[in-house]
Amino acid sequence: YFHFAHTNILQFLFTSGVFYTIGNYHMAAFGCSSFLKIFGASALGGTVLTAIGLRTGVTTEAQAGAMAPAAGLIAYNVFRNPGWFKMFLRPVPLLAALTLYGAFYGDRAAIGGISVGYLAFLFGI
Repeated sequence: YFHFAHTNILQFLFTSGVFYTIGNYHMAAFGCSSFLKIFGASALGGTVLTAIGLRTGVTTEAQAGAMAPAAGLIAYNVFRNPGWFKMFLRPVPLLAALTLYGAFYGDRAAIGGISVGYLAFLFGI
Protein backbone atom coordinates (compact mmCIF):
# COMPACT_ATOMS: atom_id res chain seq x y z
CA TYR A 1 0.00 0.00 0.00
CA PHE A 2 2.99 2.33 0.10
CA HIS A 3 2.17 3.55 -3.40
CA PHE A 4 -0.72 5.58 -2.01
CA ALA A 5 1.14 7.23 0.88
CA HIS A 6 3.32 10.14 -0.15
CA THR A 7 5.85 11.53 2.30
CA ASN A 8 7.32 14.24 0.07
CA ILE A 9 5.33 17.10 -1.47
CA LEU A 10 7.58 17.29 -4.56
CA GLN A 11 7.13 13.61 -5.29
CA PHE A 12 3.39 13.99 -4.78
CA LEU A 13 3.26 16.88 -7.26
CA PHE A 14 5.39 14.99 -9.79
CA THR A 15 3.33 11.80 -9.69
CA SER A 16 0.06 13.74 -9.72
CA GLY A 17 1.25 15.66 -12.78
CA VAL A 18 2.24 12.44 -14.55
CA PHE A 19 -1.12 10.81 -13.85
CA TYR A 20 -3.03 13.95 -14.83
CA THR A 21 -1.22 14.43 -18.15
CA ILE A 22 0.20 11.14 -19.42
CA GLY A 23 -2.41 9.10 -17.56
CA ASN A 24 -5.28 11.02 -19.14
CA TYR A 25 -3.76 10.68 -22.62
CA HIS A 26 -3.18 6.98 -22.04
CA MET A 27 -6.74 6.36 -20.84
CA ALA A 28 -8.19 8.28 -23.77
CA ALA A 29 -6.09 6.35 -26.28
CA PHE A 30 -6.05 2.83 -24.83
CA GLY A 31 -8.74 2.71 -22.14
CA CYS A 32 -8.83 2.39 -18.38
CA SER A 33 -8.02 -1.32 -18.31
CA SER A 34 -4.69 -0.73 -20.08
CA PHE A 35 -3.88 2.06 -17.62
CA LEU A 36 -4.71 -0.17 -14.65
CA LYS A 37 -2.62 -3.03 -16.03
CA ILE A 38 0.43 -0.80 -16.37
CA PHE A 39 -0.23 0.87 -13.01
CA GLY A 40 -0.57 -2.47 -11.22
CA ALA A 41 2.36 -4.18 -12.93
CA SER A 42 4.64 -1.20 -12.30
CA ALA A 43 3.56 -1.00 -8.67
CA LEU A 44 4.29 -4.71 -8.30
CA GLY A 45 7.73 -4.31 -9.91
CA GLY A 46 8.57 -1.40 -7.61
CA THR A 47 7.36 -3.34 -4.60
CA VAL A 48 9.47 -6.39 -5.46
CA LEU A 49 12.67 -4.37 -5.95
CA THR A 50 12.05 -2.39 -2.77
CA ALA A 51 11.41 -5.58 -0.79
CA ILE A 52 14.59 -7.15 -2.15
CA GLY A 53 16.56 -4.04 -1.21
CA LEU A 54 15.13 -3.99 2.29
CA ARG A 55 15.80 -7.69 2.90
CA THR A 56 19.38 -7.56 1.63
CA GLY A 57 20.23 -4.37 3.46
CA VAL A 58 20.98 -2.41 0.27
CA THR A 59 18.05 -0.05 0.83
CA THR A 60 17.99 1.39 4.31
CA GLU A 61 14.82 3.43 4.05
CA ALA A 62 11.35 2.45 2.95
CA GLN A 63 9.89 3.79 -0.28
CA ALA A 64 6.69 5.82 -0.30
CA GLY A 65 4.56 7.41 -2.96
CA ALA A 66 3.44 6.39 -6.42
CA MET A 67 6.83 6.70 -8.10
CA ALA A 68 6.80 3.13 -9.46
CA PRO A 69 3.45 3.43 -11.29
CA ALA A 70 4.36 6.90 -12.57
CA ALA A 71 7.76 5.69 -13.81
CA GLY A 72 6.16 2.66 -15.45
CA LEU A 73 3.61 4.84 -17.21
CA ILE A 74 6.33 7.19 -18.44
CA ALA A 75 8.57 4.33 -19.64
CA TYR A 76 5.70 2.57 -21.42
CA ASN A 77 4.55 5.68 -23.24
CA VAL A 78 8.07 6.89 -24.09
CA PHE A 79 8.47 3.79 -26.24
CA ARG A 80 4.88 3.38 -27.43
CA ASN A 81 3.95 7.05 -27.99
CA PRO A 82 7.09 9.21 -28.27
CA GLY A 83 5.10 11.94 -30.02
CA TRP A 84 3.33 12.79 -26.76
CA PHE A 85 6.56 14.19 -25.32
CA LYS A 86 7.54 16.79 -27.90
CA MET A 87 6.25 19.87 -26.07
CA PHE A 88 8.50 20.14 -22.99
CA LEU A 89 10.95 17.26 -22.82
CA ARG A 90 12.11 14.81 -25.42
CA PRO A 91 11.32 11.18 -24.56
CA VAL A 92 14.80 9.70 -24.23
CA PRO A 93 16.27 12.46 -21.98
CA LEU A 94 13.16 12.23 -19.80
CA LEU A 95 13.61 8.49 -19.36
CA ALA A 96 17.35 8.96 -18.75
CA ALA A 97 16.66 11.60 -16.10
CA LEU A 98 14.15 9.34 -14.37
CA THR A 99 16.62 6.44 -14.42
CA LEU A 100 19.41 8.62 -13.04
CA TYR A 101 17.07 9.83 -10.29
CA GLY A 102 16.39 6.23 -9.30
CA ALA A 103 20.08 5.35 -9.37
CA PHE A 104 21.44 8.36 -7.48
CA TYR A 105 18.72 8.57 -4.84
CA GLY A 106 18.34 4.82 -4.34
CA ASP A 107 14.69 4.84 -5.38
CA ARG A 108 14.26 1.19 -6.21
CA ALA A 109 10.55 1.74 -6.82
CA ALA A 110 11.35 4.07 -9.72
CA ILE A 111 13.80 1.57 -11.23
CA GLY A 112 11.25 -1.24 -10.85
CA GLY A 113 8.53 0.87 -12.46
CA ILE A 114 10.75 1.80 -15.41
CA SER A 115 11.73 -1.83 -15.92
CA VAL A 116 8.18 -3.12 -15.83
CA GLY A 117 6.94 -0.28 -18.05
CA TYR A 118 9.52 -1.22 -20.66
CA LEU A 119 8.61 -4.92 -20.35
CA ALA A 120 4.93 -4.03 -20.77
CA PHE A 121 5.82 -2.24 -24.00
CA LEU A 122 7.87 -5.21 -25.22
CA PHE A 123 5.08 -7.69 -24.50
CA GLY A 124 2.40 -5.41 -25.97
CA ILE A 125 0.26 -5.00 -22.88
